[in-house]
Amino acid sequence: MVFIFYWSAQSALPGFGQSFLDLLLKKGAHLAVFAVLAVLAYRAARADFSGPAALLTAGLIAIGYGALDEFHQLLVAGRNAVLLDVFIDAAGALLALNLLSRARHDFFAPVVAPHPPSRGKAGESDDLG
Repeated sequence: MVFIFYWSAQSALPGFGQSFLDLLLKKGAHLAVFAVLAVLAYRAARADFSGPAALLTAGLIAIGYGALDEFHQLLVAGRNAVLLDVFIDAAGALLALNLLSRARHDFFAPVVAPHPPSRGKAGESDDLG
């Protein structure tokens, strides 16, 4: 969030003038940065919520921050707020969360070694001692 706030507070951003490449890079950055924010928010939300509640919380955090970011830009000299940017931020967040929800393996869970298979009959222990 500090990264987003920093760039949001700049009165002028580096770029390629009024070219299509500049537009593509800046809007692509919105999409990517808010996708990362949503994934990080999901990781944090899993500490208190599970399943869909964690995804919803992460989405609300990312999209809400996108809206606040645009409002913040209204207060910065030389910048303006663009509603389209909020929609692009939301698209990046929702795309990332959709991919997370469809993943077969939770990539952010701690890795735990599986237990070795039991060799005895059901209910018996392998322990010799």
